[in-house]
Amino acid sequence: MSTIRMETGNVHEAARKIDYAVSELEMKPRRMRGVASNLKSAWRGRKASKMASELKQHAKVLGEEVANLSFLAQRVRNEINEWEAADSLGAANWNSREFYETFTFQDNETNTQDEDEFNWLGWSGAVGGGGAGVVVDVLRDAQKVPLKDYKSVGRTINKLIGNQRGGYVGKMDKLGHLVKSVDDDALKKMEYAGIGFSFGMGVWDDLSDGDNAFHAVFSEGLETALNIGIKTGIKYLIPGAGTAMLIYDASLLAGRLVAGGMEVFGFHDEAVWLQNAIDVIDIGTYTDKIGDGVSDFVENAAKKIWDWL
Repeated sequence: MSTIRMETGNVHEAARKIDYAVSELEMKPRRMRGVASNLKSAWRGRKASKMASELKQHAKVLGEEVANLSFLAQRVRNEINEWEAADSLGAANWNSREFYETFTFQDNETNTQDEDEFNWLGWSGAVGGGGAGVVVDVLRDAQKVPLKDYKSVGRTINKLIGNQRGGYVGKMDKLGHLVKSVDDDALKKMEYAGIGFSFGMGVWDDLSDGDNAFHAVFSEGLETALNIGIKTGIKYLIPGAGTAMLIYDASLLAGRLVAGGMEVFGFHDEAVWLQNAIDVIDIGTYTDKIGDGVSDFVENAAKKIWDWL
């Protein structure tokens, strides 16, 4: 009868090296998805969409294999614990075949998608948060306009329709009073609601892409803080930049609404292209990458410290 033994110190080291490999690989799928998005932005066409889709599929497969690798390391540690427990009881009667099977990877079946998908989660977060921000900024600017100017706009409308008694002077006066009746507390609540909605949809989007909860929440939180900081800094440091930022945000919102409409009416390739083109000029695209990079760094550092301990 053959003797089965385990050098637990060496096997512990093997498990640690597997964990290190996981920490080095787990950020790669997200980077591959980022490359796919950049490819679609730089190259318009069905072949580009197909190649980007294939790259995302490879990223998905890699992510699954990284998860398998992490699971493998845990199984190795479980075997070590069971071996040490059995050895302490004098019951080291193991089956070599069972031990070998703990080192096998799971077989995952993947479905290849030929078409790239319109990112409705990202679209919803951008439109919801961006829409709320634009409405709040418009209302704040509109509150600075004197009531007499609202009436002047009403008179201009009456002239354009060729009816001096068209009633638009009164309507614009009511609109001015309505705008000025909205207090700052209500505007802040609306602004915070938009930020919260955008944050929540971003976390959901990251989780649906396979990110863990820490990465999703941490990276989206950092991205949100950077977006607010950058836009606030621009408004306060550059005279007149507030109006420019409002036009910029409104343009992004309008573009995303058009992209969503195109997707609904069946113009898939055009909708995807427009969505990706808007992402290129959206500050959020780059703060998202910063958030992901910092989150990856923090996760890797934490794992290395854990391994060292």
